[in-house]
Amino acid sequence: MNEKRDVSDKIEAYCKTHPDYFIRKIHCGAYQGKGLPDLWGCYKGMFICCEAKTDKGRPSKLQEHYIKLINAAGGCAFIARSLEDFIQAVEKGYQKENKAAMDCEDYRKDNKDTHGRCKGAARPASFAENDCIHCKFYQEREILYD
Repeated sequence: MNEKRDVSDKIEAYCKTHPDYFIRKIHCGAYQGKGLPDLWGCYKGMFICCEAKTDKGRPSKLQEHYIKLINAAGGCAFIARSLEDFIQAVEKGYQKENKAAMDCEDYRKDNKDTHGRCKGAARPASFAENDCIHCKFYQEREILYD
């Protein structure tokens, strides 16, 4: 059996037994663009995409590009070479997402203002770029779409 399929099958089987996950395998076909991640889903409300690879497998430039775009848009996209890689990447992404939400909330409370991705408003001129993880995603996304 295909090693890559083994990895994605283990991830899919794991997710089916845990209610916090919803994940589906995306099969390549004539109607799907190349380079999109193999597995798409949700973990506790966070959008996740996973490209399953073997130990020797390398992502294409297009796969790397899509992973960057998804992460810049606030999702959690990554490459997993095992079930353990998958679990660690999702947990890391979830912790980052929760920290970003807290950072934005703290900023809004302190400054009574919105910024960047938080509410879609323009960021105040006095806002430091490293103060908020969400706004950092917003800036990275602008760079990727330029």
